[in-house]
Amino acid sequence: MKLRIKILFSLLLCGLLSCSDDDDNSSKKTNELPKNKISFEIESTKNQKKQGDCFIVVVEDYTYMISAHDGNNMEDQSFSLQFYKSFDQTISENPPVGTYPIKGIPDLTEIDGFWVTYADLETDLEYNNNLDGQIKITRSDNQILEGSFSFEATNYETGESIKIINGKFTTEAF
Repeated sequence: MKLRIKILFSLLLCGLLSCSDDDDNSSKKTNELPKNKISFEIESTKNQKKQGDCFIVVVEDYTYMISAHDGNNMEDQSFSLQFYKSFDQTISENPPVGTYPIKGIPDLTEIDGFWVTYADLETDLEYNNNLDGQIKITRSDNQILEGSFSFEATNYETGESIKIINGKFTTEAF
């Protein structure tokens, strides 16, 4: 009997020690950025990785903006990135979870989407022409707006194009 108990105890101990960490991480956030942060990569003549701060701004109750930049003041900022969304009615909540096109303003008259301006503050060039891309909002509640994005844009004056890829953001909801 003592031998059976020892064997049973040994098997139980082996079973417990051999178990891997079985925590379910499925509820883990999909976007691993801290709150109020943005990150993305730029494919152009000079490939770059950028990160900075990100906030929601509402202008005159009809224009919703996800605004991002790096640096602490205008002198040390290298970029500014603005996602604009216009609402037909007064804005009362964040856009719902979903995938939205990024297009130019004339292309958004019949569809629900965003238009974008990317400003390279080191070269003083803005990219907001020939927009094509998407923004995917993965979380939208009364606490957090979170998502990913990618788009292509052209500078109107020079014709130079950039491609923004692997973009992620998370910001406090308004």
